Amino acid sequence: MARRKPLTAQAGNLKRDKIVTLKQEEASVKTASGDLTVAPEWLNDIGKAEWYRVLPQLRDIDIIGNLDLSDLAGYCNAYSHFVIESAALANEDLILIDETTGARKENPRVNTQIKYATEMRKFADTCGMTISSRLKAAATKTAKKEEEIKDAFGAI
Repeated sequence: MARRKPLTAQAGNLKRDKIVTLKQEEASVKTASGDLTVAPEWLNDIGKAEWYRVLPQLRDIDIIGNLDLSDLAGYCNAYSHFVIESAALANEDLILIDETTGARKENPRVNTQIKYATEMRKFADTCGMTISSRLKAAATKTAKKEEEIKDAFGAI
Protein backbone atom coordinates (compact mmCIF):
# COMPACT_ATOMS: atom_id res chain seq x y z
CA MET A 1 0.00 0.00 0.00
CA ALA A 2 1.42 3.37 -1.01
CA ARG A 3 2.01 6.02 1.62
CA ARG A 4 -0.48 8.84 1.33
CA LYS A 5 0.74 12.38 1.50
CA PRO A 6 -1.14 14.97 3.54
CA LEU A 7 -3.55 17.02 1.46
CA THR A 8 -1.26 20.05 1.50
CA ALA A 9 1.63 18.03 0.09
CA GLN A 10 -0.30 16.64 -2.87
CA ALA A 11 0.41 18.01 -6.31
CA GLY A 12 -2.08 18.37 -9.11
CA ASN A 13 -5.62 19.61 -9.34
CA LEU A 14 -8.04 17.86 -7.04
CA LYS A 15 -11.79 18.06 -7.39
CA ARG A 16 -13.69 19.81 -4.61
CA ASP A 17 -15.34 16.58 -3.38
CA LYS A 18 -11.95 14.84 -3.21
CA ILE A 19 -10.53 17.74 -1.17
CA VAL A 20 -13.44 17.52 1.27
CA THR A 21 -12.93 13.77 1.65
CA LEU A 22 -9.19 14.15 2.25
CA LYS A 23 -9.79 16.89 4.83
CA GLN A 24 -12.23 14.68 6.70
CA GLU A 25 -9.77 11.79 6.64
CA GLU A 26 -6.98 13.95 8.05
CA ALA A 27 -9.24 15.34 10.78
CA SER A 28 -10.32 11.83 11.73
CA VAL A 29 -6.78 10.70 12.59
CA LYS A 30 -6.05 13.57 14.98
CA THR A 31 -5.85 12.14 18.48
CA ALA A 32 -6.57 13.49 21.92
CA SER A 33 -3.63 14.40 24.13
CA GLY A 34 -4.96 13.77 27.65
CA ASP A 35 -2.51 10.90 28.26
CA LEU A 36 0.40 13.30 27.85
CA THR A 37 -0.15 15.29 31.05
CA VAL A 38 2.23 13.35 33.31
CA ALA A 39 5.67 12.03 32.38
CA PRO A 40 6.00 8.23 32.54
CA GLU A 41 7.20 7.17 35.98
CA TRP A 42 10.02 5.06 34.53
CA LEU A 43 11.80 8.14 33.15
CA ASN A 44 14.67 9.39 35.30
CA ASP A 45 14.72 12.97 36.63
CA ILE A 46 16.53 14.34 33.58
CA GLY A 47 14.04 12.65 31.25
CA LYS A 48 11.07 13.96 33.23
CA ALA A 49 12.47 17.49 33.20
CA GLU A 50 12.86 17.28 29.42
CA TRP A 51 9.29 15.93 29.11
CA TYR A 52 7.89 18.95 30.96
CA ARG A 53 10.13 21.33 28.98
CA VAL A 54 9.09 20.17 25.49
CA LEU A 55 5.47 19.12 26.02
CA PRO A 56 3.98 22.64 26.26
CA GLN A 57 5.83 23.65 23.09
CA LEU A 58 4.58 20.60 21.22
CA ARG A 59 1.05 21.35 22.36
CA ASP A 60 1.39 24.96 21.20
CA ILE A 61 2.09 23.81 17.66
CA ASP A 62 -0.66 21.18 17.99
CA ILE A 63 1.11 18.22 16.45
CA ILE A 64 1.24 15.73 19.31
CA GLY A 65 -1.36 13.34 20.62
CA ASN A 66 -1.78 10.28 22.79
CA LEU A 67 -0.43 7.97 20.10
CA ASP A 68 2.87 9.85 20.30
CA LEU A 69 3.39 9.08 23.99
CA SER A 70 5.97 6.34 23.42
CA ASP A 71 7.89 8.45 20.90
CA LEU A 72 8.02 11.42 23.27
CA ALA A 73 9.04 9.17 26.17
CA GLY A 74 11.68 7.55 23.96
CA TYR A 75 13.05 10.97 23.06
CA CYS A 76 13.18 12.02 26.72
CA ASN A 77 14.87 8.76 27.71
CA ALA A 78 17.50 9.09 24.96
CA TYR A 79 18.01 12.74 25.89
CA SER A 80 18.62 11.88 29.55
CA HIS A 81 21.16 9.19 28.69
CA PHE A 82 22.87 11.54 26.22
CA VAL A 83 23.19 14.15 28.99
CA ILE A 84 24.56 11.56 31.43
CA GLU A 85 27.15 10.30 28.93
CA SER A 86 28.13 13.85 27.97
CA ALA A 87 28.66 14.79 31.61
CA ALA A 88 30.76 11.67 32.19
CA LEU A 89 32.85 12.37 29.08
CA ALA A 90 33.54 15.91 30.27
CA ASN A 91 35.63 14.36 33.08
CA GLU A 92 37.35 11.70 30.98
CA ASP A 93 39.81 11.62 28.11
CA LEU A 94 38.35 11.00 24.66
CA ILE A 95 41.40 8.93 23.74
CA LEU A 96 42.57 6.27 26.17
CA ILE A 97 45.98 4.60 26.28
CA ASP A 98 46.03 0.85 26.88
CA GLU A 99 48.42 0.37 29.81
CA THR A 100 49.73 -2.99 28.59
CA THR A 101 50.18 -2.30 24.87
CA GLY A 102 50.42 1.48 24.79
CA ALA A 103 47.85 1.53 21.98
CA ARG A 104 45.55 4.49 21.68
CA LYS A 105 41.83 3.78 21.58
CA GLU A 106 38.66 5.81 21.65
CA ASN A 107 36.85 6.06 24.96
CA PRO A 108 33.85 3.67 24.69
CA ARG A 109 31.61 6.37 26.15
CA VAL A 110 31.99 8.30 22.88
CA ASN A 111 30.15 5.56 20.98
CA THR A 112 27.48 5.40 23.67
CA GLN A 113 27.03 9.16 23.48
CA ILE A 114 26.73 8.99 19.68
CA LYS A 115 24.18 6.16 19.97
CA TYR A 116 21.95 8.20 22.28
CA ALA A 117 22.35 11.34 20.15
CA THR A 118 21.23 9.39 17.07
CA GLU A 119 18.28 7.85 18.92
CA MET A 120 17.32 11.25 20.31
CA ARG A 121 17.34 12.83 16.82
CA LYS A 122 15.14 10.07 15.39
CA PHE A 123 12.54 10.43 18.14
CA ALA A 124 12.73 14.24 17.91
CA ASP A 125 11.96 14.11 14.20
CA THR A 126 9.05 11.75 14.82
CA CYS A 127 7.60 14.09 17.46
CA GLY A 128 8.00 17.28 15.42
CA MET A 129 10.93 18.69 17.35
CA THR A 130 13.29 19.19 14.41
CA ILE A 131 13.15 22.24 12.19
CA SER A 132 12.31 20.15 9.13
CA SER A 133 9.43 18.35 10.83
CA ARG A 134 8.07 21.66 12.18
CA LEU A 135 8.30 23.28 8.76
CA LYS A 136 6.30 20.38 7.30
CA ALA A 137 3.66 20.90 9.98
CA ALA A 138 3.68 24.66 9.33
CA ALA A 139 3.18 24.12 5.62
CA THR A 140 0.19 21.93 6.37
CA LYS A 141 -1.35 24.52 8.73
CA THR A 142 -0.74 27.40 6.32
CA ALA A 143 -2.30 25.54 3.43
CA LYS A 144 -5.33 24.66 5.55
CA LYS A 145 -5.82 28.33 6.51
CA GLU A 146 -5.51 29.40 2.89
CA GLU A 147 -8.09 26.80 1.89
CA GLU A 148 -10.46 27.99 4.64
CA ILE A 149 -10.14 31.59 3.42
CA LYS A 150 -10.68 30.48 -0.16
CA ASP A 151 -13.77 28.49 0.89
CA ALA A 152 -15.17 31.45 2.83
CA PHE A 153 -14.47 34.19 0.29
CA GLY A 154 -13.88 32.39 -2.98
CA ALA A 155 -10.95 32.94 -5.28
CA ILE A 156 -10.00 36.59 -5.23
